[in-house]
Amino acid sequence: MKAKAGIAFLTFLLVLSPGLFSSNEDLLGSALDLVMQGDPAGAVNAALEVARQHPDHLKAWYLCGMLRFHELGDYPGAVDCLDRVTDLIESNEVEFPEIRHVYRGRGLSYYLMGDYAKAEADLRAGIELDPDDVHGQLLRYLAAKRAKLDGEKPLRTYADTHESDTWPHPLVRLYLGHLSPDDCLAAAVGENRLETRGNLCEAHFYIAELYRLRGDEKRAATHFEKCLQTGMEKRAEFRLAREELARLSTSGNERRVERTSP
Repeated sequence: MKAKAGIAFLTFLLVLSPGLFSSNEDLLGSALDLVMQGDPAGAVNAALEVARQHPDHLKAWYLCGMLRFHELGDYPGAVDCLDRVTDLIESNEVEFPEIRHVYRGRGLSYYLMGDYAKAEADLRAGIELDPDDVHGQLLRYLAAKRAKLDGEKPLRTYADTHESDTWPHPLVRLYLGHLSPDDCLAAAVGENRLETRGNLCEAHFYIAELYRLRGDEKRAATHFEKCLQTGMEKRAEFRLAREELARLSTSGNERRVERTSP
């Protein structure tokens, strides 16, 4: 079974796909133009203006939330906008083809905000809609572990029904204790340099998170740094690693201050 290439991180080819903004798309024209011009902050402001004038404009809230998460790193703001999306979907009983991305974006926002129970719930909702999403399974495992929930049983169930040596499935075996970090890195070597860099970006991120769960922050930081060294800036793992490394650095500085305080 061939795995999807990387986390379904936001690309605006997806956002601009036919049908997603087929209704009232003229209202979002300026916001979408700003997206294409590389001005996500301006696009958020434009989308928010549409949402303020049309509070039930689900797609304006969606665009705002995903931009805040993926492009601006404004995780509380992303949660606020994506909450509006789920509220509108539930209250109006409408279908929204990108709902799995809403759960993913909000789940990872909660994860980076440190609310792991809510992160686990959203990531679980996302993989219920897309059970073959191996990255979603791995992220749910991490959120569950941080929230002191059972993350291993769902991952084992996934592994039992998705046996494969194709990347990124070795990451599942890593988390289940069937593969060492070194063997996982060896499995990340792809058919070409670019593929290998992408795989190593993922591998170092998930290895870092594994060490962090074990309380080995020094090794975790080393692998977060190696993830960033791949230069795969558009990968979700790259951006997550950058945030996690900053947190480790901050917590380390706080501990040093505590030790040196009189």
